[in-house]
Amino acid sequence: MIKVLHLSKFYPPIIGGIETFLFDLNECFYKNYRKIIQSDILSFNDSNRTVSDNSRGYLIQRSGMQGSIAKMPISRNYINWLTKNASKYDVIHLHYPNPFADLALLLSSFKGSLVVHWHSDIIKQKVTNIIYSPLRKWMLNRTNKIIATSPNYVKGSQFLQYFSEKVQVVPLGFNHKRLPIPNPEKVGKIKQRYKDKKIIFALGRQVYYKGFEYLIRSAKYLDD
Repeated sequence: MIKVLHLSKFYPPIIGGIETFLFDLNECFYKNYRKIIQSDILSFNDSNRTVSDNSRGYLIQRSGMQGSIAKMPISRNYINWLTKNASKYDVIHLHYPNPFADLALLLSSFKGSLVVHWHSDIIKQKVTNIIYSPLRKWMLNRTNKIIATSPNYVKGSQFLQYFSEKVQVVPLGFNHKRLPIPNPEKVGKIKQRYKDKKIIFALGRQVYYKGFEYLIRSAKYLDD
């Protein structure tokens, strides 16, 4: 059996894009491959309380936080637990960005295979980015494989271009059962209301790096 440990910031019921993706991924592992893959989670809790949860059939280790720096969670338990347990796993799957997980991984002296799932560059925290740069470089040199979610994302990342030989593009999957069945009547009403118009749908949190400002600005290039 292959033993895999995912290093994440948070995990459901704490909501987020990476958290939801990782939940669906791990539930799929457990449902379909639990005889050959043990896939556990190390994440932060949203309080100072540390909780070990096996209720879903795999381990979810939620490490209590002592605070955060530049939105980066800080947790002694995260480091201590990984240092104590890293050797039990064949593969560590690190979901980036998560600088504290990089530090915990370095201190753990883990000897197995490392996979980095590159969900996003660190963009806005420029000072933190400079300070963190040597640790990120160590992590990227250490990793065996980097998973990126699209070819365009690989080209656009200021970091991945230097490690292109390690990068493999794997599009993000999702649980289609989360999507409601379309209501033909409501769809018809929307099309009728905006007859002969372009309908653009975008989904995401209202944060700068989702790029909604460019979607709004581009509207001026559409005719009536």
